[in-house]
Amino acid sequence: PLHFTSDHASNYLPLKGGLPEERERLLALYDRYQRILAEIYSTRSAHHLRVVKDALNYIDQHYADPDLGVEALAQRANYTAYYFSKLFKESAGSNVSDHIRQVRIGHAKELLARSSLRICDIPERVGFTSQSYFTRVFRESVGLTPGAYRERKRRETP
Repeated sequence: PLHFTSDHASNYLPLKGGLPEERERLLALYDRYQRILAEIYSTRSAHHLRVVKDALNYIDQHYADPDLGVEALAQRANYTAYYFSKLFKESAGSNVSDHIRQVRIGHAKELLARSSLRICDIPERVGFTSQSYFTRVFRESVGLTPGAYRERKRRETP
């Protein structure tokens, strides 16, 4: 949004040199309008931040749900998927799907390092529906296959 000061507004008011009290009244009205707009944008931004924080918390708690995605989060926040995605990216710095994938990979890394679960059981535990997709995403994210990651972690831990 564009923000003008009353100095800017005075350049656009047609009453230059006209009735001084009317000009001052319009400038005061314009300043009030600008303050109200700033308050609206500030309130809206605070609300959007709360929505994104709620979504981040929800993702952290429900990452294992394979249906967790942009649509579900947007519906939960009463936004369209497009608007929610845009809002999330502006506030969180990453898109929703990438964030969910990274949270899931983080939990998978924990399970690989600290549990004795079979590698083929881990994708389902962290919300992936396909073993091959999990392996591909894991390798892209971590630089190792899940099996190689587990082996490396086991060698590092006495």
